[in-house]
Amino acid sequence: MMDDSQREGTSQPPAPDHTCIIHQASYKPEFKEKLSPPKDFDSWTMLLEAAKIRNHAPVLQAATTVSGTEIPSNVYYHRYCRSIFTMKRVIQTLKRRADEAKQNLQEEQSDSGDVRKRPLREGTSESRVYRKECVFCGKTKYLPRSHTRETLTQAVQLRADETLRKLAVERGDEKIIAVTSRDIVAAEAHYHVSCYKNFTSTKGYGPSSTNEKTDNEDTLYQKAEEEAYSELWHYVKDDLVCN
Repeated sequence: MMDDSQREGTSQPPAPDHTCIIHQASYKPEFKEKLSPPKDFDSWTMLLEAAKIRNHAPVLQAATTVSGTEIPSNVYYHRYCRSIFTMKRVIQTLKRRADEAKQNLQEEQSDSGDVRKRPLREGTSESRVYRKECVFCGKTKYLPRSHTRETLTQAVQLRADETLRKLAVERGDEKIIAVTSRDIVAAEAHYHVSCYKNFTSTKGYGPSSTNEKTDNEDTLYQKAEEEAYSELWHYVKDDLVCN
């Protein structure tokens, strides 16, 4: 049988090996306050609600070990720490912030859902126009004897559309037939003026001759440039330096 001191020991504060489950950094050792368990189920419920709002893992973990109106046997705390942990004003502020964060997250998810849908609409819109590149060569071209890029011109005249379609059909140019299968003005087609002139020229045109002619022109230009530099080098070496 247990004597009175033993029976009283069952309700005494826990052994020293227990720690405060909600220990606060502001708690000072000089308080020398003993650890205490929740005094009743309401006290435990208040502590648990504060832990949910604060997302305090130790208390939440302890709650998983009981059910119904049971109180975990491993929950002890300093009363000072509990008073700070469950302070009503602080809890209300934290709860309001959590609700605002949740609402913002829902709005962001809703917006992101709209963004995911928007590219589909934008993609449809973009598919109605051609990419901003020359419909003839699809390359970056430079003006003759310079390092300046030739600018792209957007098709704005309906007669250009008719002219290109007619020539493409006559010459069996499948690429330009495909381009002109749609209204190139409405589709915002772009081209180099030199490529347009080359295509609409009646001289020396054959299937895929546009690109081939452009390549040949580039080769001839490079060759002429090399010859010019060579002549300049010989002039400097043989004439200027010697004289």
